[in-house]
Amino acid sequence: MKIHNWDDCERVLGEVREIELKADARRTKADVETQKIKDRLKTDLAEIQAGRGEMEQAIEVFVRENAGEMAPLKSKLLRFGTVGLRSVPKFTWPKNDTLVARLGELGLGCYIRNVPAHQEPNKKDLEAHWEKLPLKDLGAKRKVNENFYIDLVKEQ
Repeated sequence: MKIHNWDDCERVLGEVREIELKADARRTKADVETQKIKDRLKTDLAEIQAGRGEMEQAIEVFVRENAGEMAPLKSKLLRFGTVGLRSVPKFTWPKNDTLVARLGELGLGCYIRNVPAHQEPNKKDLEAHWEKLPLKDLGAKRKVNENFYIDLVKEQ
């Protein structure tokens, strides 16, 4: 295609515009149809999963009541999946300036190298070495939460 004058340029530009408008209309139509499908799927999934939460709560109650039978792994492999309890440690720490000062006083400066008093020490490092640290002396507390989980087998 060769354009010889401004009129030709205007005509071709109009054709390009028409192509773009048709493409936009198709995209809009596809977006509307996609949204309708998503809305139907959302309704269908809500109906399918309506009783799931109640069932999972019943399983959790049973697992917690019978946790002793799952020791030492705290999980039970069943035909349709695995249920169990995960130990998740949770730490509570004092304010940063207090923590930095206490670490220094207890000779645990290796955990706060190059950390100014106003800056937070890397608590992930402290938590990784909690067994070696005097948490009580630091004003920290460690609590273990038992989180319930279900891992379903996806294959049929």
